[in-house]
Amino acid sequence: MYAVPGQPTVDATLGERVGVRRRQQGLSRRVVANLVGRSEEWLRQVERGQRKLDSIEVLTHLARVLHIEDLTEFVGWCDEDSGKNEPNCGPLTERLRDVLMQPLFLAEQVRTPPVGRLCMELDHLLATWRESARRYTVVASLLPCLLKRLRSVWQSGDRSAELAAALVQGYGLACAFANRMNDDHLAWMASQLCLDVAVGTGDPAPGEPALWGAASVHRAACMRAMGYLPQARQFAVDCAERLTGDRDETIKAALLLQAAEAAAADNQPDEAFALHTAAKAVAQRRGRDEIVSSIYCGPTEIGIREVRMLVRLGRLDKALRLARGVSLPQGVPIGSQVRYLVTMAFAYTRTRDDVAAVFALNRIAALAPADLRFDPLARQAIRGLTKRGHVLVADDLAKLSSEACLA
Repeated sequence: MYAVPGQPTVDATLGERVGVRRRQQGLSRRVVANLVGRSEEWLRQVERGQRKLDSIEVLTHLARVLHIEDLTEFVGWCDEDSGKNEPNCGPLTERLRDVLMQPLFLAEQVRTPPVGRLCMELDHLLATWRESARRYTVVASLLPCLLKRLRSVWQSGDRSAELAAALVQGYGLACAFANRMNDDHLAWMASQLCLDVAVGTGDPAPGEPALWGAASVHRAACMRAMGYLPQARQFAVDCAERLTGDRDETIKAALLLQAAEAAAADNQPDEAFALHTAAKAVAQRRGRDEIVSSIYCGPTEIGIREVRMLVRLGRLDKALRLARGVSLPQGVPIGSQVRYLVTMAFAYTRTRDDVAAVFALNRIAALAPADLRFDPLARQAIRGLTKRGHVLVADDLAKLSSEACLA
């Protein structure tokens, strides 16, 4: 049911942008299709990434109908130099890849401290990932060795609940880290190892729900990042339906959020908002932000993801209105704060409020400057702002471009 197809949908990014722009203009598929001389089904396939949009004539007609001022920017065509400054994440992921690619039966036996000590080290690393501006370099340095020792204990025959929980969270951290490095294959590998430990050899239902639920959140996020949107949505929904206990509601809400974001990315707004409403209802029953098996979710994350979904669907005015009511209380992980600020910067860039966009980017630079280098949306916003060259923010943009390795 969840088999990943051989290739992701074609031309998905451009098709998605067409759908977003159409909704921004308040036009139906039928109207736009008629105006460009195509069928409604053709436009639906384009927006869902199932059909390529590679005709200059049709693109020109679409630009006229959708009031697109800069077709080159909209399509995503760029100069030859645009890809030269992409961040090189290889040095940060190489050691982790070496550990995860080695089969357990070939793993080198290493001397390890007691499991309790390893769990303390993992807790410290997870806290660093949530709270430190240096989280990328610290995790890249310490996680490979820690996972190597945890795997060695597991290979020795220890199947304690404490060790299983530590391995699931360790592999989950590896998956989250790889996703932020935009290394989809490494993230997929980590998510599979995470599920293997959490589920074991039998059906996941009898196991510890918090463990396989957390592993499923990481897998759904990985599938979504790789562009397998229908599969990610269905997988997350099916896993959420298995979670029935009160103690599992934080994980259930996180899974429903993954499903909602996959639906939004797949240009399914009605389903996206229905899933988000379901996640919100679950989170409101808990009434607070929580971290369960290293998965953070609650009312704050629900609000951040709703703003992000609205921006993805092109409803920028509503997103910006909603964003004003989203507060970030103390204790919100850095990753969630960055996700919120990047979304704001991107939305302000699209609405041509360059000063507000740069203000949001400056907040990211103060909070976690490395994210300017690794977050694709942040880099896209900086590129767009630099291209427009607003004189009031020129100095700030020069600093941001340097921080993002775009200068």
